[in-house]
Amino acid sequence: MRYTTEQITALVEQTKPYHHPHFVSAAPSDLTGHIRFVLRAFTGTEPEPTRPPESYHHLNPDIDAAASRFLGGMYDFAHRTWREACYVRAYKDAAGPDTIRAWTTHQETRRALEKAFTAATPAPTDQ
Repeated sequence: MRYTTEQITALVEQTKPYHHPHFVSAAPSDLTGHIRFVLRAFTGTEPEPTRPPESYHHLNPDIDAAASRFLGGMYDFAHRTWREACYVRAYKDAAGPDTIRAWTTHQETRRALEKAFTAATPAPTDQ
């Protein structure tokens, strides 16, 4: 389903009591018309995002099917984003600060070398 800005605004208002705490905004996706959610960044230390049971339309007469789908999308996105943050946090914890500094230095040096190489490479000529 393609959503308009007005439809999403109405869904945001209707579902406000059930938003994930990291919810910032929602808008139609430029490409598909589906909903694009924006959340505050996760650190990977938060509890797993769990949708409140009272946010399902079959358990709450104040929530219609469209609002329930909206909340489902929000919590699915929150869970995926949270899981990625947990992975990054676990990786950083396992790697330690010295590894992270070395990797950052490696990336900076690689970018500098690529830039220098690109600048030193003559442009192709049409023959």
